[in-house]
Amino acid sequence: MNNKNKIELIKQSWMFHLFKRNKSDLPNDPKTLIKSNFKKQLDVHKYHLPNDTTLPKGMRNLTVEKLIRKRKIAPIYPSEEPYCEDDKMCMICFQTVRQGMNTLKCCKGKRFICTLCLLFHPKFNLERCELYCDVCQVVTKVYISEVDIDREITKIMNQPKEENNEIGLLEIIKKSQGDEPKTIPFANVHKEIIDKFKELGVEMRSDISADAYNLLDINKMTDPDMAIAMMVSLC
Repeated sequence: MNNKNKIELIKQSWMFHLFKRNKSDLPNDPKTLIKSNFKKQLDVHKYHLPNDTTLPKGMRNLTVEKLIRKRKIAPIYPSEEPYCEDDKMCMICFQTVRQGMNTLKCCKGKRFICTLCLLFHPKFNLERCELYCDVCQVVTKVYISEVDIDREITKIMNQPKEENNEIGLLEIIKKSQGDEPKTIPFANVHKEIIDKFKELGVEMRSDISADAYNLLDINKMTDPDMAIAMMVSLC
């Protein structure tokens, strides 16, 4: 499909109506359009949480939105499975958010955590934007990792298992708009076990088999330390 047909397809998509633009206002190629939309998502001055966002009990939407607008923590957008070696993978849910991930000062550039997992982490201090690092065993500041816009746009445009047809193009556009549903990591591990580790803010180890994880009794995972001990016992 040539560029002319691609642009016409984009103009007819839900995205055109979402932004209420005239057809003449649209860029001349899909990459420019996706890049423009991606940049809009990085501009968090007027950021609002997605309507389906669930926060920890007692945490107010406005409080989180203010922190994001002040660039204290990364914005919340739908996550996806990492597929590039340099993708920043959340240490809790193993997903990546292309519009920005949080990183710890003590492990800056080495360990990342998405904002949803950060907010649910039992050792995260919302007022100070600090998190206890279980590797360095210190309380450390949380920073937003740098986003390489051109690199991320290239990844979006060259996602695996996408073909250059009408369906593939629309999927790319939707992902650039943050409309991609969150997928579940560790497909062969029981969902309740994954949810329990996430609830306790404990990073699951990838070197442990799904069969081993499924033997765990979540009723005994009463706190993060117990969860870590039970996980280590599987090694």
